[in-house]
Amino acid sequence: MALLAACDKVPLMAPTQSTIALSVGSGQNGAYQVTATVIEQSGTPVQNGTMVTFTTSLGTLDPPEASTVNGKATTTFRPNGQSGTAVIGATSGAAKAETVSIAFGGAAAESVTLRAEPATVPPTGGIVQLIAVVTDMSGNPVPSAPVVFSSDAGQLSSSSVSTDATGEARASLVTSRDTVVKARVGTKEAQVNVRATTLPTVTLAASPASPIVSQPVTFTVTPGTPGANGNAIRNVTLDFGDGSAPASLGAITSATSVSHVYNRADTYTVTASVSDIAGQQTSNSMSLTVQRAVVGVSVSASAPNTQVGTPVTFTVTVTNPNNAVIQSVLLRFGDGGTATLPPTGGTQSKVYTTAGTYTVRAQALDPSGNVVAEGTTQIIVAPANAVDVQLDANPADPGITGFSCTANYPKTCNANLVGFGDRIQFTATAAGGFGGSAVNYTWNYGDGTGKTTTSHTVDHVFTRRDTFVVTVRVLMSNGAIGEQRLTMIIQ
Repeated sequence: MALLAACDKVPLMAPTQSTIALSVGSGQNGAYQVTATVIEQSGTPVQNGTMVTFTTSLGTLDPPEASTVNGKATTTFRPNGQSGTAVIGATSGAAKAETVSIAFGGAAAESVTLRAEPATVPPTGGIVQLIAVVTDMSGNPVPSAPVVFSSDAGQLSSSSVSTDATGEARASLVTSRDTVVKARVGTKEAQVNVRATTLPTVTLAASPASPIVSQPVTFTVTPGTPGANGNAIRNVTLDFGDGSAPASLGAITSATSVSHVYNRADTYTVTASVSDIAGQQTSNSMSLTVQRAVVGVSVSASAPNTQVGTPVTFTVTVTNPNNAVIQSVLLRFGDGGTATLPPTGGTQSKVYTTAGTYTVRAQALDPSGNVVAEGTTQIIVAPANAVDVQLDANPADPGITGFSCTANYPKTCNANLVGFGDRIQFTATAAGGFGGSAVNYTWNYGDGTGKTTTSHTVDHVFTRRDTFVVTVRVLMSNGAIGEQRLTMIIQ
């Protein structure tokens, strides 16, 4: 019984003439499954529990010995962070397998790829993530493979990094220049180019360069040529500097114009901001001085002193040397009445119904209704028939015979003209006008001649036989006006 118990403790080995075949499964998470298949001479699997011993030249086997199940014994090979080719063997009793080789780490690398995220950096520099992926001949990721990174510019975070379980090795690059980066595993090498981009640019121009209030200004925004390292423009916005909403021009590729109107005189900073498809931004600004409109407006009256019920014609003159935008001219008569004239001015008739002194204003308006220029004049309107005027005629030279005048006003006078050059004297007498005194007398002799005097008497010579209507207009100091006429029959 003691001998039997001792025999039970002896490991079961493969019978004589048995064969062992080794196979290696794909590496998972850096480990490889090694399987030994043990077959007896008769071609049947060895008895379950047959012990197989595994050996390796590199790394470790776990377990180093394993029992068969249905003729198969398995173990796990681990490189333990090493790189190379391991030679795996297996024995059981007198049976010995032909060795198999497992290349791992750098030795297993069949290809390496390299990418940069992002592939560009701004002109001021940036950080790029470098990802090298190592695979074996079957396209499976190779863990623990030492990857050597190198670059011709910038600074690498590490020059050598081992791949992880997914076959990736990562490093970072800080650069502000175009940089060539390489990743090498054994004899395999990959390369990627990191590009230092140029900032997008725009130029900005305004026409006219010295605008006036309410005058449309045309801004022209021109994008710069991106060049070899430039990105396409995503959007351009134009800020007019006056608090209004910026204009979005979109992804312009050529000179683009936009119009804007300023409503007040000031100096504005106009800014064109540009962004590219990589998110880089820059801007360009210009200073624009908007001037007040150089517009002149004057208004005059055909009769600065008139009376109620008598039409007065106002003449408005507009000077606009720099072509300011004028919508219209508003004429305010001072009594609440108004009239609208064209931007260039014009004439307008007015009849006042109430006596008084009025300030008449002519206002040039821009499209927003703002007053850009104003002219004024004053007119005195006296009550109707406030001044009583009498007009008399008498011979001023001897020899005028048969001279006689009617008694009632307006008078009619008859005279025999003895000879040319004989003078007749006219006398105007004004009364009333609410206490005013006569300021001047405007004479119209009816023969195409006349004059204004401060004297209430004048002499006149008629040079042909005819009937003439002589009129005198008297202006009083308080603005009242009186008028009288006389008919002269020259025989």
